[in-house]
Amino acid sequence: MKERFKAYLERQFRLIAPTKAAMELRKQLLVEMLDKEQELRIKGITDDDLIYKLTVESFGDLPQRLKDFEAHMVKSDVIKRKISAGISIALAVAVALTLAYVIMGVTTHLWHPGWLIMLGGLFAGVTVALGFVAVRLVKAKKYIPVRAIVAVCEVLLTVFIYLVMELLTKVEGSYLIFLAMVPLLLGVDTAIAFLTSSKLRWFELPVFVELFCVMLYLILGLALANYANPTVHIWHPGWILCLGGVVVLVVEFAVFMVKRAKRKNKSEKQKIEEDYIKTDEAYWTQWDD
Repeated sequence: MKERFKAYLERQFRLIAPTKAAMELRKQLLVEMLDKEQELRIKGITDDDLIYKLTVESFGDLPQRLKDFEAHMVKSDVIKRKISAGISIALAVAVALTLAYVIMGVTTHLWHPGWLIMLGGLFAGVTVALGFVAVRLVKAKKYIPVRAIVAVCEVLLTVFIYLVMELLTKVEGSYLIFLAMVPLLLGVDTAIAFLTSSKLRWFELPVFVELFCVMLYLILGLALANYANPTVHIWHPGWILCLGGVVVLVVEFAVFMVKRAKRKNKSEKQKIEEDYIKTDEAYWTQWDD
């Protein structure tokens, strides 16, 4: 019986490529067939032909199963190749910028702040690698880790821009970019929430607007008071900007109440119509005792 099972499996497995994974599956199925044979014999079945038939039938549509197995393996290989390509690109970017830093340092002796090139290469490599992971997660509809990855990339970009502004261009108030980073993080996250139809998106929107208005108020206040013209400031009545989130929340609440009222009116109208139909039907079908 074992040889018959082997011959059957060999015929079926010719439908797919002779990979190592396929060979392992073929061996596994043989063990399962032998176990099934033993189970049938314990139940009292002794006819070899009947045992063979019942065993084969217990595995269902094996050709289709093997085709699905091969398609899954091909898809897995494609994913692995994409991840490998992403990692390779990330490493290539990091190595290329590191070499550029070394060449620039040797030829111009500009070791500082030339190390920003190497740091940029590292950040770029990490961003590319995370990008490939994010694409994979989006296809799997796992949006929460995607939002975390996007936030990490934004933080890396902000840090790099700050270092460039602080060390190369000597821009005064470059630290303000970290204040801008906060609403940027929440703004992008809110956009992703709407794109992915998150249940919390309408809650995140007023939070984002409020945080954006507060940070805008702080940035403008600090920039005007300390760097543009010390005599000019918007601290008062500029604090009114901070009410932006409250305005959005009030508007959302009003829209919610209007929609709720419309739904309630619609349901009540439908109920009245149903009651009318029932009453009308009762009128035409009612008999005197």
